Amino acid sequence: MPRARIAAILLLGQGLGRGSQAVYAVLMVRELTERGYGDLAYVLAIAGIVVMVGDLGISRLVVRDVSRAEDRSALALELLHVRAIGVVGVAVAFALSGFAGTLPEGAGLMLAAVGYVIAEGLAYGYESAAVGVERPELFAGVQAFGGVAVFVAAAVVLAQDSVTPAAAAAGLAAASGMKVAAHRVVWRRRGSAARSLRELPVRRWLREALPFLALAILGAVFYRFGIVILHVIRGPSETAPFAAAMRVFDAVALLGGVGFAAVSPAISRIHRERPEDLWAIWRKMVGVTACVGAPAAIALILFAEPVAGAIFGERYSDSAGTALALLAPGMALAVLQNLNASLVFMSDDRGGLVALTFINVVLLVGVVSLLALTNGSAGAAAGTSLAELWSFAVFSILIYHRHGRRA
Repeated sequence: MPRARIAAILLLGQGLGRGSQAVYAVLMVRELTERGYGDLAYVLAIAGIVVMVGDLGISRLVVRDVSRAEDRSALALELLHVRAIGVVGVAVAFALSGFAGTLPEGAGLMLAAVGYVIAEGLAYGYESAAVGVERPELFAGVQAFGGVAVFVAAAVVLAQDSVTPAAAAAGLAAASGMKVAAHRVVWRRRGSAARSLRELPVRRWLREALPFLALAILGAVFYRFGIVILHVIRGPSETAPFAAAMRVFDAVALLGGVGFAAVSPAISRIHRERPEDLWAIWRKMVGVTACVGAPAAIALILFAEPVAGAIFGERYSDSAGTALALLAPGMALAVLQNLNASLVFMSDDRGGLVALTFINVVLLVGVVSLLALTNGSAGAAAGTSLAELWSFAVFSILIYHRHGRRA
């Protein structure tokens, strides 16, 4: 199937699935108090990091290895069986931690967050499998169903007399659970004969997936740390406008994720078959994307306040608008960085990659913490964009070092 068609189908699926989650988030921003939305964003940020821990790095391994296998469906299911154990294990540990106990509605929020970790963790694995077997229509179909489930959950939550953070988190968990059920039905119909768990090379897979796991955790920290640190040092009310602006960031980063998913299977094979072409491919991808992304970022900077007011309501126009303007350059760079990731992560040579990503995350933690402490939501937004700039530059240099010098 042509890459453009795959990208279009994936974009449709992501638009329906992740787009519905973005609409859900906007509705919760409008309905909850600033303190309530700040608490919700904080809990979901921690839960997102936990989901990546439970992934065990296998989702990226699925995309890389399944695209090269003869029986793609069987290998994908075998890897997902191993991954499911990790998801359930970290969910149990997350439940026992009780970290949300100090928040209002702590017990309810914790229960909903645990459900979200399990459901979203399992759904993420199935989505990676659909990309790995290069059946984007499976991905898009289930994402569309998941989008409907999110809107149903939103209707149920908003029908209550008073919307609470716990109810909002429970709605997301229920929608993700419905999406997992749809994935199960689709994969059962494919009828692939996977080996039993005892027959699988689990240790080898976990060893090969370890760098992916480290990178996934570091990536989750990279994009969610601003929300966590703001909540810790400035409180939920200061967190709310930054977390709201980050919903727009996430929606834009969705485009980068679609690009990653569309090209990664092909890039994985090119690494094996025609590595000398990678430099030219990377330059073309980045050049075209930058020509679109740069003007879009400038426009968002100029119109950030009215955009924030239209999306989140007038009470967020100034605060979220300022954060949105400062995040705009980082959004364009995040899309470009996903293209960098498709080249780097699909390579069998991952030497130094974890250390490099760790350095990037340490930089983010330091810069965002310092700026958030002194400038609150605006500081966290500026620090996030600065960290994106550094990360894109470093990965671009790495790609040149590996492929550009040989061209």
